Amino acid sequence: NYTLTPGTTYKYKFYAVVNGKTYWGNEGSFKTAGNPPTVVSADTQNPVISNVKITDITKDGYTVSCNATDNVGVTKVEFPTWTLNASADSNYQDDLIWHLGVRNGDTYSYRVKISEHNNETNINYRTHIYAWDAEGNKTSVAADDVYVGTSTATPEPTVKPVTTQEPTPTPIETIAPVETVKPADTNAYTFRFPRMNVYHQDQFDDVKANQCFTSTVAAAFEMGLVKGTNSYTFNPYGDVTVAEAITMASRVHSIYKTGNDDFGTSTGMWYQVYLDYAYDNNIIDRAYYRSDVSKKATRAQFAEIFANALDDKGLYAINTVSDNAIPDVKMSAGYSSAVYKLYRAGILAGNDTLGTFSPDTYITRAEVSAILSRMADTSNRLSFTMK
Repeated sequence: NYTLTPGTTYKYKFYAVVNGKTYWGNEGSFKTAGNPPTVVSADTQNPVISNVKITDITKDGYTVSCNATDNVGVTKVEFPTWTLNASADSNYQDDLIWHLGVRNGDTYSYRVKISEHNNETNINYRTHIYAWDAEGNKTSVAADDVYVGTSTATPEPTVKPVTTQEPTPTPIETIAPVETVKPADTNAYTFRFPRMNVYHQDQFDDVKANQCFTSTVAAAFEMGLVKGTNSYTFNPYGDVTVAEAITMASRVHSIYKTGNDDFGTSTGMWYQVYLDYAYDNNIIDRAYYRSDVSKKATRAQFAEIFANALDDKGLYAINTVSDNAIPDVKMSAGYSSAVYKLYRAGILAGNDTLGTFSPDTYITRAEVSAILSRMADTSNRLSFTMK
């Protein structure tokens, strides 16, 4: 049996089969009575989050609120919150809790209590906001970080206007330098790239909480320096290609110089726009530009590329590393100047207590994330001496 749809035109054709042979007749058509059913297209519009506020900051916590609206209705708003470890080690997001917001009309709020986060005080708290609608469409934004100390004084509320778009990057020149006591030289330059993305725990199926690289993957992702291999995986143990190294170095250079990484669309291979940028900005030379960049990058190649991603001010030496102090990198090696520059700047430190570099081995995406987090945030750089 076949059920006909009202208001629909159907075509038919007569035929007959005689002795295994098919004879076709005339073709006709008819239209059923009634109106055709209304086709409802799937809703793809994301909710809108606005008017994000941080209020009532006390020694016990703070309140986060926002407005959330949607064309078909918001179903829930959550406020994932965690404390920020100043050293950005493996405890990153170790106290992450997804708090369900309380609704009052279009306003959603949650009172973040330090008692739910190991009673940590004198530390920054970070809250993101996620809103869903009935079709599963989702929007997320980041609220301002909140410092919760032992003082009972309540600061004035902070208001952060938010759109559903990614936050607009802030040029490096406008980032307020963080206080530093080492090195004492006035030429030292401190900075941190702005957050461009929102990272949440389980962003990638293969980057679990408390893995040794989780914090640096999260930091590099939030600063727009790395992406997943797809929406669900990061492939932390995968080796980086020369093209990927050039791409990441170009992002570092562009954000450092301009505050954004708008490269436009490549013509040809996906990496061509980054390759052109790197060559035009002296990150790579003609030999790299004309090489097979689809091959895996050695650590030596990675160092040569990244040593040019920041200028001398951005890679100011904070460590004493004597010539020939790195066990497997002698000053006679063609890539030695790049490697020693990155060691002295606290970007690299070797893979053992001796500071061994292993120049001819490949480098993984997890290892690169750690390097990127140091390139983009001087507070993450490593201090040591090698003589």
